[in-house]
Amino acid sequence: MSAKSNRILVIDDEPKIVQVYLKILDEPPFEFRGLEELNLPKQEGGSPQREFVVATAAQGEEGVALVEDAAHRGEPFAVAFIDIRMPPGWDGLETAKRIREVDESIYIIFVSAYSDYSTDQISQEMGKNTLMMDKPFRADVLKQMARSCCASWAYERSLIETQEQLRRLSVQLSEQATHDGLTQIYNRHYLDLQIVSEMGRARRELQPLGVLMIDVDWFKVYNDQHGHLAGDEALKKIAAEVNMHPHRPADFVARYGGEEFCVVLPNTDMNGVARVAEQIRCSIECLRLAFAEGASMPSPWLTVSIGGVSKIPVAKDDDYLLIDLADRQLYRAKGAGKNRVVMEQEAQ
Repeated sequence: MSAKSNRILVIDDEPKIVQVYLKILDEPPFEFRGLEELNLPKQEGGSPQREFVVATAAQGEEGVALVEDAAHRGEPFAVAFIDIRMPPGWDGLETAKRIREVDESIYIIFVSAYSDYSTDQISQEMGKNTLMMDKPFRADVLKQMARSCCASWAYERSLIETQEQLRRLSVQLSEQATHDGLTQIYNRHYLDLQIVSEMGRARRELQPLGVLMIDVDWFKVYNDQHGHLAGDEALKKIAAEVNMHPHRPADFVARYGGEEFCVVLPNTDMNGVARVAEQIRCSIECLRLAFAEGASMPSPWLTVSIGGVSKIPVAKDDDYLLIDLADRQLYRAKGAGKNRVVMEQEAQ
């Protein structure tokens, strides 16, 4: 049994009973008795290894405080033995309910020679992981209940941890499936899926859909001058900057491939698309990602060319029409000298 699964809390207002708990639960397991004589290794601190780590409280309020502290430290109790009659203050049932509010996974064992509550009432109030034990109790029964509950608690906790690991893995795999590994923005796969959805929505709602295609000017030259690692860093900075400008929840940016990016702007007319495009162009230029000193380039730093379009798609339009139209305008922007925005209506 691991040290994290053997923590036990005893709540009882009778000091003599508490001492009985401690004597039984604090006793080393059989295989470790005689440790001193056998000269076997001891646990850290020099004392014989104990099967359980036991904390005690005389009243319910004190017990709840110990549970809160243990949970806060990440060392929760596996089992709580609670005397069901503890005058004055909270009785055992009230104490157990308060404890479950703090830690719903803890096993509760009610211990009493006489109870004001029936077994059915206690089960109805407390639900799962709740047991009863009569006073006076036998040492072997107490230890067996402690072992059994600690083992069950550890098993349930391992299941929860496994489920959480699977959940995190699922999220990670989903991120990997839809996000670009270098820039951490959406990838081409996500774009291909989402553009179909957005085109369908725009058709149904008769709303314009805007698309920008962006290409980094002279990126191969920058890569050759500074190396691929510096080129990757430049792409990450550019992607982050592009991703800052579409502000609405439905807008998104994806890496189209290489040094190309695509921005999708639902319910955005031509003027709105052009405005976002110019904001992006200016912000990338302001990054001042410089070419090598002395290089003869049209601009001293990296810039972008952008092609844009906005259109209310009709039934006959292919789902990738707007990407194709924006890409044509990007080609025109590159041919016209780069570092500029060309919109679909300007090219007609």
